[in-house]
Amino acid sequence: MNALVRSPVLGEGVPLFVIMTLAALGILSALLAARAFDELASATGSEMPIPRLAASSHPVAATPRQAPAIPALEPDESVISAPAAKTTPSDCPEFPRFSFDVGHRRPADTLDDAVGAVVVWMEGHPDAVLIVEGHADATGGPKLNLGLSFERAQAVSELFVAKGLGRDRIDVEAYGAFRPIERLEGSSAIDRRVTLRTGGEPVCPHRGGNAP
Repeated sequence: MNALVRSPVLGEGVPLFVIMTLAALGILSALLAARAFDELASATGSEMPIPRLAASSHPVAATPRQAPAIPALEPDESVISAPAAKTTPSDCPEFPRFSFDVGHRRPADTLDDAVGAVVVWMEGHPDAVLIVEGHADATGGPKLNLGLSFERAQAVSELFVAKGLGRDRIDVEAYGAFRPIERLEGSSAIDRRVTLRTGGEPVCPHRGGNAP
């Protein structure tokens, strides 16, 4: 019988402590290599997001859009509305002043042109009322002068009615000799008068004689 030939087995004849030492060194090397790999991966991973975080923490501000400048337009005088008309003293008509002879109830002059001009003005001012004031001098008694001044004012108001002004737009007032201008004890041509003013809107004071 041929003799059995055996192949040498790794480790045969090697002491056991040597084998254990080599095994421990291999395990330690593997652990160190794994740790080194983890540290490298951690270092690499912690540095990558830094630039991105820095960029995101400082966003670039968007430039605001500005509205286009609108050039200033020159005012067009043709479209500027005219201011509302206001009543001024110049808007009031030239009121005629009627004079009378001693004891007369009708004026010495009817002043047709001046009366017509006032009527035209009244037509343009429908809210105005014509106030006709009669006066007398001190030649008669108070009762006589008061009645005479009323009749004078009434006669003048009829001149305006004849020109087309409605009676409902005329007020007649009588003052006798209680509002003299000259303040004489007897005859005074300037105190024998009828003056005019307006009420309502606009108000125009009379321009002849003393103020009411």
